[in-house]
Amino acid sequence: MCGRLSLPRARVHFLALALERHHGPLLRRNPFVEAGLSAEIFDEQAVLRALMDLLYDEPTHRALADRRADYLRALALLPSAADAVRAALRRPQS
Repeated sequence: MCGRLSLPRARVHFLALALERHHGPLLRRNPFVEAGLSAEIFDEQAVLRALMDLLYDEPTHRALADRRADYLRALALLPSAADAVRAALRRPQS
């Protein structure tokens, strides 16, 4: 192994195979998903490489922290849910 564990540890999310059909389109080009790492579960080498990077690789930690920060900045630019609903209610109905 690579010596001591480098923190923080990230949660691992698995998407059930049956849900891929329904949730897949929501996850493609999704900034939330892009803020993390992903690997095809049946690609053992890719999964192990991603896990090792998450656990021990400082450049990966920095890159993921930058992606999370980018994601949070993008979220901050969005209108509040209340503002979005108000704007939708003001739109003329066709």
